[in-house]
Formats: sequence, structure tokens, C-alpha cells
Amino acid sequence: MNFEVIKTYILCILVGLSLLLTFSLWNYNPRYDYLSDSDYLDEIDFGGEVLSKKEIIKPSTFVFKQGSNYYGFSNPKLMESLYHDMQSWHLENFQVGPVSKPPTNNEQVIIRFSDALPLEVLSSLTSLEDVEFPTWQFDTIYITLDTVRSTLQLQVMSTDGQKRVTATVNNATKFQLIQNYMNDREKLVDYVRYDVAEKPLFIPMEAVKMIRRPVTINTIPARSIVNALFNNPQSARRNVSPNVNEVYYTDGQRGLTIFQESRHMEFYNPIQAGTEQLDAVSLLDRSILNINEFKGWKANEYRLEKLNTPLQQISYRMHYEGYPVFSSNDITTIDQTWVNQELSLYDRPLFSLNYSFEGTQDVLPSGHEVIEFIEENDKYTPELISDIQIGYRLNHEDSTLYNYTLQPAWYMKYNGNWKEINISDDYMDRGVE
Repeated sequence: MNFEVIKTYILCILVGLSLLLTFSLWNYNPRYDYLSDSDYLDEIDFGGEVLSKKEIIKPSTFVFKQGSNYYGFSNPKLMESLYHDMQSWHLENFQVGPVSKPPTNNEQVIIRFSDALPLEVLSSLTSLEDVEFPTWQFDTIYITLDTVRSTLQLQVMSTDGQKRVTATVNNATKFQLIQNYMNDREKLVDYVRYDVAEKPLFIPMEAVKMIRRPVTINTIPARSIVNALFNNPQSARRNVSPNVNEVYYTDGQRGLTIFQESRHMEFYNPIQAGTEQLDAVSLLDRSILNINEFKGWKANEYRLEKLNTPLQQISYRMHYEGYPVFSSNDITTIDQTWVNQELSLYDRPLFSLNYSFEGTQDVLPSGHEVIEFIEENDKYTPELISDIQIGYRLNHEDSTLYNYTLQPAWYMKYNGNWKEINISDDYMDRGVE
């Protein structure tokens, strides 16, 4: 075999290897660590906890009624303790039927939630199991007392006020527990009823003393957010905005903006609108599971605030020691929008409230003064008020530090949005010499 023939064989082999390599490159699919990989998920942790519906859905109003008088807890933690106990009560004699008005019993407990809930969530909030629930929604639970039998009756009314479900607590110990709370004036404060909305509002009657609290925060690292929200985090390009307080990440489809000064994020995943909507329970379950995947909760810090099934939107508000927390730039809520059963919009704080230091005492106006202020203020239409709460305003004391202050304040939900009720000192001092 001469030299030219050998070169021809070698050349053929090289051409064949080249074709094989080219074919392999065309068909190569790199293996990324997608979020569905359980080992990868274990590496992503927002530093929080995994919570259930029972821990996230809590009342916004808890009132005791005795005759024409109304009372509420002086400390929200007492409400949380009683509500937690109620969730374990054994309920029996479940019935569904029509109703024309709320119960009128002289002694009762009124429990109201911040938004309408599907009746099916009662299986998660109470001991009711293996029950076929109607499909309507509710936002108020009434507990009435039968002093003859020492029993309690749970009444859950539909939001339209036309239907209800009832169940009985046949337990004298629980009956006595409610009576004890009703009669313990050291733990209760007088409430005033304000008949302004479709349903009456209940707020503390007298001036309220609260502590203005300096607090520190814990933050969620930006890299944890990127790893959680992008299927292939390595492909997410980082861009620093001309506004130095904003950092933007994108993989060509999804976008994530991190606002460094206010410490919150906005995530956008464009999904073409379709017909596959989640029902109310599925929307709630999917959202909680999504946040649980990366331990995105802190115990007792968030509560469900809004569940809008038609728009596929859900919101959770930050709380501190039982009080809702608000902010001027709306950074104290977790907000999600789902499209075609996928997460499309996701806004949330990138911090959790941590240690509280010794603060100073504030005295808030009384409920009577708040009502008088609203009624006399021309810029408010009282019929547009659906809720009034005492809460905290979150103030950022120094953008370069992790120092915040929780300042007590009155808030009202006006035309669907929360607004601070600013009653000036001049208004409070009217008639004072």
C-alpha cells in the first residue's frame, strides 16, 4: 500500500469524525437544573418556613356581642390564641339551609375575614371533614351560645346573606371558655359599631395606647430569588439600571426587578391568556405551595388579605404582633397573579421583620373621634369604607441601614384600597382651651 492510499484513508476517517461531531453538536441538549429537580429545590431557601392554610387564613375582626354592647381583645395575641383553639373544636350536625338575616342572639361572637373565602376552606380551618360543601363564599362566622344546653352553634353565612351552614359544638368546656372570655373585662376593650358599609364595622371605642417600635430586618439574597424564579438561573442576565437602586435580571422571557433601597421585587413572566383558570381553592393552594417551595413565609408574619378568583389574583399582608403593617410605597404585601394556571406576576418584600427594641408610647384617637372625623370630612364618602383597622406604618429610617420603625396608625379600606386616617392635632384640639 503506497503512501497516497494511506493519506486517502486517513482523510476519509477525519471527514467521518468531523461529520459525527457536527451531528452530535446539532443534537446536543444541555442538562440544566430545573426547578422541578428536588435536589436543586433543597438548595433554594428564603430563610423562612413552610406554612399551611390554617396558619395563613386568620380573622381581621373578632368581636364579642352582649346585648347592645360590643367588645374586642385588648391584645391581638389573645385573639390568635382563642382562634387557634377554635380550629380544633369538634363540630357535628352539619346542615345547609336558607337564611334571611344574621343571628340576633344577645350573646354571640362575630368573626370576620378580610375577603370572601370559598366555603370549602372550612375543611382546612376547622375539624369539618368528609363534608360536601356548597360552592358559595363567606366572609363572616357567627358563634351563638345556648345557655340551656351549654352548647355553641357555628353559623357561616354566604356573602349575599341568603344562605348559611350550621354546625354544633356540643362541649360544655368550650362553651365555658367563650363565656369566660366574654366576662373577663381585663382582657377586653369596648368597641363601637359603625353602620356605614354593607356590613357593620367594629372598632375600639376609646383612645388606644401602642408602642412605636424600632425594628431590624432580615433580608433575602438576590441570588436566592433568581435561582427560584428562573428555570435556568445561569441564563439570567444582570443589568444595573441608571437608577442605581434597581437591578434587573432577564432570561429573554422572564423579567425580575429588585429594588435595593426599598428591598422588594417585581417578577414578570409573560403568559398568553387562555381559558384555564384556577378555582378559588386551587388558586389558594397553588399560591401557598409556590411560596412554601422556597420557605418564603415567616410564622405569624403574613395573612391572606385578598382572593380575587375572576382576576386570578391573591395577596398576603405583613403583620406584626397581630397588627397589619402598611407602607407608603406598598412593600408590605406578597402579591401574585396567575395566568393559565402559571405564575405570571409576583411582587413581594425581600425582608422579614426581626428584633424590636424599646420604643415610645403613642396614643391613637378613639374610635368615636375617627368616626366623627370621617363623617365631617368632605373628601370621604362613608359608604365606600369597607373596613377600619389599627395597624402599623412601616418607616425606613435610613436607606443605608437595616433600621425601620413601626408607627401605630388608623387605617381604612376605602374603595378597595387601604388609606391612613390622618387626624391632625389641630382637629383633635378643637374646643380645648
